[in-house]
Amino acid sequence: MSIIPRYPGPLSTAMLEELGHYVIATPYPFAVDLENSQGMYLATVDGQRLFDWAGYFGSKLIGHNHPRLFEPDYVHRLVIAANNKVANPDFLTPQCLEYYRLLHRLAPRSMCNPHLEVYSVNSGAEAVENMMKYLVAKFNAKFYATYPARKSVTPDQLKALAASIRPT
Repeated sequence: MSIIPRYPGPLSTAMLEELGHYVIATPYPFAVDLENSQGMYLATVDGQRLFDWAGYFGSKLIGHNHPRLFEPDYVHRLVIAANNKVANPDFLTPQCLEYYRLLHRLAPRSMCNPHLEVYSVNSGAEAVENMMKYLVAKFNAKFYATYPARKSVTPDQLKALAASIRPT
């Protein structure tokens, strides 16, 4: 008889409850132990293991803790990138140019042409910003906001939202 794991375990439960004090979020019902995850298997902080069929929805296809991720040259380059986080390509670095060369080399044949441009962005907000810049440049498009634009929400707004969602 096999044991069916129950999620969340006690450590995950405590972490998920604490997270609720800081932010309104709906994560999966477990906390991932990155150090003990291997390949496509996620380890939880409670010691459970589960197979991630989708690789974080396609963003983690190499899996966790691949042996080549620990090679000294890679770790050295990673530490430099992580500690500096230059807003590439605003301030061009050799690493940035190497990255764009790689993206061009890996582009599907159907995309390859003399005018291929690759835009690499960090988040959805940056992707939307780049799309808007492209449309302005190509079509002289104008964008109008119909609501007060804000980059962040104030703590008071979060408290009001939380109070309207959670019973007190």
